[in-house]
Amino acid sequence: MSNTSNARSSHGWDSLVMRTLIGAACVALACLASPAFAEDFYVAVDGSSLAAGTLEDPWDIWKLDGSNAAGAGDTIHMRGGVYVYPVRDDGEMGFKIKVSGSSSAPVTIQTYDGERVVIDGGLELSDGNPAYVTLKGLEITVSENSTSDTLNDRRSAQSGSHSTDMDRPTGGLTFGGSGYALKAINCWIHSNTGSGLSMWKNCRAGTEAYGNIVTDNGRGGPIGDRNHGHGLYTQNSSGDVRYLRKNIFVDNWSGSMHVYTATNSPLNDYEATENIASNWYEQYADPLWTGGNHGTLVGGEFEPGAITVPYHKDIRDEELADLGRLRL
Repeated sequence: MSNTSNARSSHGWDSLVMRTLIGAACVALACLASPAFAEDFYVAVDGSSLAAGTLEDPWDIWKLDGSNAAGAGDTIHMRGGVYVYPVRDDGEMGFKIKVSGSSSAPVTIQTYDGERVVIDGGLELSDGNPAYVTLKGLEITVSENSTSDTLNDRRSAQSGSHSTDMDRPTGGLTFGGSGYALKAINCWIHSNTGSGLSMWKNCRAGTEAYGNIVTDNGRGGPIGDRNHGHGLYTQNSSGDVRYLRKNIFVDNWSGSMHVYTATNSPLNDYEATENIASNWYEQYADPLWTGGNHGTLVGGEFEPGAITVPYHKDIRDEELADLGRLRL
């Protein structure tokens, strides 16, 4: 074989080896960039914490109270049904979620195949500082509040925001602790005794509410008191931007969007985009109750700062006839 043929053959072999090495390196980098063992888990009303978490052998919702139940990139599929929080006392916030993902691979908790998932009694992401968790498509409510005589049934005899005499959970969806990127997407949060969605001051970067319907949350007080419980109640002292995008906050007992503090909790760094906020609770109005019942409130005892509202619709009473009644 000529030297020319040997050179040509050697060059072809070197090129093949180089292409193979480059391909292997790309695969390795892709593996490093994505979660190595991302899995799908399943939760059902009749599941068990001792189960395997598969479609055929699902967990119960209590499994999510453990931080090691799922990890970065995992998806938890909630099977349809009503998950009833068993302690039906005033002040109870409902089931706890403590799992965490990572900045590049959050844990996603979502409905399975379009099934209706109802969390009856509330959902809380606070204890253990869960982070990088996305909730999708859940319905969060307190079933005792879905009665025909709502006015009388949802009135506390005690003044103030923290009653103890309601025979049902406070409920709602609560983002607390100091975790990053807690997100509620396309959830229906309604008929809770306290606020529908609470996003407290230490939640970190990436915390977001997107595309949620938040309605009929709160309760009344005694004569001379005001209504309590908002669609959204939030404060922010984390130094990170908090996002409120394309949500509907209507028919809540006190404020619909309540960015407020009565003490020294800062209200900084919000971006609110294309939200609708209004209250039209004529059927629950009581002329002897005072205060509350506003669409959007930003302020309090601490000066708000860095709040951006590119587009926000705060519906006034005269516009309700044109908008029509929201039906779910």
